[in-house]
Amino acid sequence: MQHRRTNQVVQDGTRRHLAVVALALVLATVAACGRGGGGDESSSSADAGTEVQRAPEATDLPADASTSGAVAADAASGASGGDQALTATPELAVAAAGDRQQVFTAAADVKVESLDAAVAEAAGAIGGLGGFAATEDVDVAGSNLATIVYRVPAPQFRPALTALSRIGELRSQTIDSSDVTAQYADLEGRVTTLRTSIGRLQGFLGETTDVNQVASLEGELTRRESELESIEAQRRALADQIDLSTITVSFDATTASPATTSDRAGFSGGLDAGWDVAAGIVAGSMATVGFLLPFVPLLLVVAGLVRWFRRRTRRAAQELSPTL
Repeated sequence: MQHRRTNQVVQDGTRRHLAVVALALVLATVAACGRGGGGDESSSSADAGTEVQRAPEATDLPADASTSGAVAADAASGASGGDQALTATPELAVAAAGDRQQVFTAAADVKVESLDAAVAEAAGAIGGLGGFAATEDVDVAGSNLATIVYRVPAPQFRPALTALSRIGELRSQTIDSSDVTAQYADLEGRVTTLRTSIGRLQGFLGETTDVNQVASLEGELTRRESELESIEAQRRALADQIDLSTITVSFDATTASPATTSDRAGFSGGLDAGWDVAAGIVAGSMATVGFLLPFVPLLLVVAGLVRWFRRRTRRAAQELSPTL
């Protein structure tokens, strides 16, 4: 009897274990099916969302809805001046792959004998290379100094420096070059982006009839056009610096250095030295005479008083002598 009860307990425990295992398998199967179905739904939802996003076009929407959406998108893209859109513009890739854009500048100090002749020779040399004088500051206060800024085509930069250095004695020269390829490409890309944006805004402005949207579009269009003018001015200035190099030359025609000792040796040197001393003495004497000349009347008055006093003293002495 006890043996049967024991078998019964064992059988009951085995059934319970089997039931737990079976339940666990069923739950695992249900969970796996749920995950698989959810993944399909998410992927299908994503595909559906993609289709929903690709389906509508601006031309298919109503006029007000398409215009307002386009204005919002265009304003968002241009809020930072179009910098984000420039990273993918084709102009940047072309500029990066093409020729480098460089700005050349130089400054030179040239010692010359005749200022007028040097300036004329430099003008002829620069003009022959296709350049010109941008600014001139010649012979300030008779100092025989001149500072001239020349602009020459970039390919003629080195020949122009050589021609200017041959006019006189080149005492100093500095050359500087700056690579502005990225800066110029950035300006080109911003100009293209702003022109495209302005064209879109003008199209939206012609289609919309809502007063609020018209005011918003006009304000945004004015801002973009002002920004475009500023960037185009920067691009023109940079292009001018690229096309025409700048050379600043200082011409010095002051008195030459004094003669050396060997030039003043011999009879002629001694004669020149003696003549200089004699001229110095004469000049000193004349200066002394000129200094004393204003005092001559006063000296004459003093001399007259002394003479009168002496005569008076003599007369007094003569008058006293007979009495004694």
